[in-house]
Amino acid sequence: MKQLVVILASFLIASGLQVINTIIIERSMGIEAVGQYGVFLSTIMMLAVVFQFGLRDFATLHYVNNSSSSKNISALLRAAVFVCTSMCVILAAFQKQGDLSLGAFQFLLENFLSISLSVLVLVLSNFLSGVAIANRDFLSLGYFRDYGRHLATFFLIMLFFLVPSLKEYFYLGWGLIFLFLSLTFSYRYSSVLKEAFMGPGRFVAAFKKSVAFYVNDLILNVIALGDVILLAFFLGAEDLGIYFICSRIAVLMNVFLTLVSSHNSPALAKLIVNGEHSVSIEIMSLTSKMLSFISVPLVFLVIVFSADLLLFWDVDERYGLVLEILFLGRFFNVLTGNVGKYLIYSEKRRIEVLNNTISFTLMILLIAGLVPWYGIIGAAVANSLGLIVLNIVKYVEFKTFFSSGYIGITQIYYTVLLAFSYCLFKLVGDSLNPVVLSLVFLVFYLGLTVSIAKRDIINYLNLINAHKKTVLVE
Repeated sequence: MKQLVVILASFLIASGLQVINTIIIERSMGIEAVGQYGVFLSTIMMLAVVFQFGLRDFATLHYVNNSSSSKNISALLRAAVFVCTSMCVILAAFQKQGDLSLGAFQFLLENFLSISLSVLVLVLSNFLSGVAIANRDFLSLGYFRDYGRHLATFFLIMLFFLVPSLKEYFYLGWGLIFLFLSLTFSYRYSSVLKEAFMGPGRFVAAFKKSVAFYVNDLILNVIALGDVILLAFFLGAEDLGIYFICSRIAVLMNVFLTLVSSHNSPALAKLIVNGEHSVSIEIMSLTSKMLSFISVPLVFLVIVFSADLLLFWDVDERYGLVLEILFLGRFFNVLTGNVGKYLIYSEKRRIEVLNNTISFTLMILLIAGLVPWYGIIGAAVANSLGLIVLNIVKYVEFKTFFSSGYIGITQIYYTVLLAFSYCLFKLVGDSLNPVVLSLVFLVFYLGLTVSIAKRDIINYLNLINAHKKTVLVE
């Protein structure tokens, strides 16, 4: 239970910092700055995934199995550092051209050294997050995977209030602060990092083993981050800022999914590798039930208060529909759970890569087809529809491969309650006080579901504790 609390705290810190950072940036620098920050953060995170060659998931399986050989890890890590260094040189060469323009991505050329440093630190953080998962070190995992980059932004913004002239050095300041924080949090893993970097190994042989992790991780992050990056070509800075704000609020839906997935990943990896699918499917089922129970009131409250939420950023209430669409899409994602990770652990990696490739292609087509006509609303529809289609396909494949499903009457029951409450709100919501309406809903919902949820949570914790991995790094 203590581990769940630690994971939940790190995700709440990450989500809270994302929201707070966008509020402060909007209030001090304008909505356009929020859009520019969104493009910057999404771009460096995407570049870090491109350059890490599947290190994170590969490291998790490597250390969870306590492998004695680190040559594959070493080769991948050295290659990642080399590519980040090469990127710095290439960007410097292009920057000297002078007349080259990258539009919304011009910051890559103008701040090539800072960007390269930031990407390198993100790559190392991704690697250490994989090590932390394997070691069930959720305190370190919280920083490496969840809130490290957002903490750097928060400290930088606070520094701007003390010295306003430093706003001109945003990218350099962010990179240096992130480097300092990462060095601090990674100190206990310095020996692991040194051993991994200095070990033998050839890149080609290592990449053959990690390529499935790499491609899958790449496409998943393209799906998660690609909307902001692609929208930079279609929307102005103001509209992009509004969309980025809505998408950061919608990240709240991922908190509990990532929380539970982080908690059960070591047990799932162990069970799946050992072929114990009946137990692992039961964990997937209990996870889906718990996440559905938690997500229904969250979605409903966002629907009720969407317009009021956006007032924190001085965003017009008509964009509340964007929030509703994004949250409904993510609810479906939560309902199916982390099915993609299950396919990867069970050697169905090529299938998962194909799934995510199709989803990425669909997202591009939807954005290109909807955004020019419907703007931000079209972007939200493209994002949510892509998620829904992807998860339907994955779940059908899961049932086909393992002759069993994990979504049953309990999840359907929760979904029906959400649909009924949503329709009722749309019919009578304008005539009722939103606070009173929310309280009535919570009493009604908890009265119908809390006994079921309590049973599922107890069964989940008992099952996970029965298959808990020991800590590898003290």
